[in-house]
Amino acid sequence: MSPQFVDFNADGKDDIVAGTFDGSPHLALAAGKGWKKPEHILDAKGQRIMMNQYWHYEKKEWLNTNRCDPEGGPKLGGHLTSAWAWDHDGDGDLDLLLGDYDQGRVLLRVNDGKPGAPKFRERNEILEADGKPIAFGKISTLRMIDWDGDKDMDLVISTAGDSYGDGKGGGVHLFLNTGKPGQLKFAAKTDLIAPAAKAMTAEPTRPDAGLYVDIADADGDHDLDMIVGGYSFNEEKKREPYVWFYENAGGE
Repeated sequence: MSPQFVDFNADGKDDIVAGTFDGSPHLALAAGKGWKKPEHILDAKGQRIMMNQYWHYEKKEWLNTNRCDPEGGPKLGGHLTSAWAWDHDGDGDLDLLLGDYDQGRVLLRVNDGKPGAPKFRERNEILEADGKPIAFGKISTLRMIDWDGDKDMDLVISTAGDSYGDGKGGGVHLFLNTGKPGQLKFAAKTDLIAPAAKAMTAEPTRPDAGLYVDIADADGDHDLDMIVGGYSFNEEKKREPYVWFYENAGGE
């Protein structure tokens, strides 16, 4: 889900990092004019990186584990479906941000290796906002970007909400980073698109559910805009996919 183009192995080419519903992040290395077959990203011991729920390909069944839970912390119950690679601590290698589709947690997996030779730790770390663990369900997209121009990376999350029934839809949320360089200390969330009841109108008015966000200066005016894919539900309660452009009119 929500793939990212990033030079994961430091060879000057864009690879693809993405979470999937099997419960682990995947990597497709650039090769020629395309990419190699995706493979699981592994920790320093060669184990799959995950949260708790995962698909076991040999047994062909869903299993649960607490192997990756934080050392000495509570037992978690997450399902990893999204990932984002970036150098959070300024040591030159790429760490992993992991998103949970079940309970909405955001976890960090630190890389102690070097560019092109990752050595990911065996356990995840819980990330907090306003002093409390980030937790609201069905995370579909993670993006780290300097939203406010203060030279540190802020967190933008989009959520799926109820993509099929009458429940509340998804949203897009911002967590500003108030920490020092190399430190992740997030403020309370700001809703960029607040979850709401589905519109159920003849014409689409907003993305209702299954939201996937990306952030970029799409119109070249030197500020950050939002592009959001998602479903809108019509008056017959049928869902249709759309892509929405949210222009930032605030300037730099």
